[in-house]
Amino acid sequence: PNNGYVVASMGNGSPWRMVWYDQVGRKTKEQTIGIGDVVETKSYVYDKVGNMTSAKMDKGVKMPLVFGDRNE
Repeated sequence: PNNGYVVASMGNGSPWRMVWYDQVGRKTKEQTIGIGDVVETKSYVYDKVGNMTSAKMDKGVKMPLVFGDRNE
């Protein structure tokens, strides 16, 4: 299991942002949800000694919002 952590932030006029870190504090994923619910995701991979070996960006994916029916 990954014993990392996630930090979420949002502010007035700023996009929602979540950043995931691994157990030694390296950023592994960053996700921003902006205007129009457009999601930008960045993923980072490291080798055994901690060097970043790849960074991938998925940009412009519209995130569908699904709500459950709580009135049943």
